[in-house]
Amino acid sequence: MLILENAAVEPARIMLELTERIQPGQLRPLLDALRPLRRSGMGLAVDEAGPDAASMRHIRVLKPDVLKVRPDLVAGIDTDPGRQYLLADLVEFGRQTSAVLAAVGIETGNELAVLTRLGISAGQGHFLGKPTLEPNDWATWSALAPEGTSRARHRAPEPRMETRNPSTDI
Repeated sequence: MLILENAAVEPARIMLELTERIQPGQLRPLLDALRPLRRSGMGLAVDEAGPDAASMRHIRVLKPDVLKVRPDLVAGIDTDPGRQYLLADLVEFGRQTSAVLAAVGIETGNELAVLTRLGISAGQGHFLGKPTLEPNDWATWSALAPEGTSRARHRAPEPRMETRNPSTDI
């Protein structure tokens, strides 16, 4: 925390990214370590999120701001109804927990179209371009989506600025 207190960057501008693969016995110490960071306003993203029971349990306890959807759920989603059903459930879970979902590994316009239709509001992958710090690049999201899809109705919620009560977060 001392480093954060002396940093020139506000904690609310920092997003800590964790893998969802937490070993048994690591969750409690992790929650204890995250508590002061979250109270300071730091965001939390969970990478490799998926619909399996262990992933959902950790996500429920961690209460992240962003869920990064595993690339294996994104790849070929335009031709696989099973993946679409799984992702639709994950999107609904994200809505109920106020987490933004970001699809990882978007490779085609058809994948982007399906992801947008399902309610995904953020993403990364070669189809969208290389990583950038320029926010104007996000303007291409709608332009890249095939005709007939609208990102406007699936906007990501505004960043949450709430503080969490550590006594009820566990």
